[in-house]
Amino acid sequence: MTEERNDVAPFEEPSKTELRARCEIAIDAAGYELVTTLVAIDPPPELEIRGRLKGDMQSVDGEGVRYCYFLRPNRSDVLPKWLVNFAAVAHQIGDVRMYVVVREYTPAFEKACRNAGAGLLVITDDNEFGHVVDFASTLPTPLEAAYKGRLAALRRDLEAKLHMQTNTLTDRMQKIGDLTRDMDTETADKYIRNVERQYKIWVDWGDAASRMLDVAAVNPAEQTLDAIAAEIEAGPILDPDAE
Repeated sequence: MTEERNDVAPFEEPSKTELRARCEIAIDAAGYELVTTLVAIDPPPELEIRGRLKGDMQSVDGEGVRYCYFLRPNRSDVLPKWLVNFAAVAHQIGDVRMYVVVREYTPAFEKACRNAGAGLLVITDDNEFGHVVDFASTLPTPLEAAYKGRLAALRRDLEAKLHMQTNTLTDRMQKIGDLTRDMDTETADKYIRNVERQYKIWVDWGDAASRMLDVAAVNPAEQTLDAIAAEIEAGPILDPDAE
């Protein structure tokens, strides 16, 4: 019998591992203490946010302020909704700072961080932190109540539609033996590949629509929400061979 190891780290993209190593050097250069055991922080109940603020890395400065770092090695123009939520959490808790760490950033991404109230750090060539957006002096930009409500409703509609469709396709895959029992091998293989294609189409479409909502949160416009609503109603363009 082989004893299982509990100290094996989960897989991480090489680009993120590299950024993690550089961030560790930057934390040391800033004179902060690297936290080896991350602390998960519960959000205030009134925010109605799921998940606990932790980050990919943490440090503590000489005054006991805890910094939570979220590493984003890939270039992007938007800040995901879950990071927007965590920025709101951090602003409600004393002695906590929330920063997104990148290797490079676009003006649109900087704007997204400012609007969310998230700090933004860029790793310099000398492996030091370049401060782009200061968390402590940047508060979230509030959206109008009606717009915020519609944005939230569209996200719920998207998640419900995606959940229903992917669950249906997952159920097909789980019953694939029964569904293809009376088919010849070629027809069965084609059917299986088709179900797999449809699942990928729905997931990719959901990711794209979610990014559209993230952009709409940064650049409020009713016309954008109208377009997203139409996209959610229509759904993705499915494979013409869909069954």
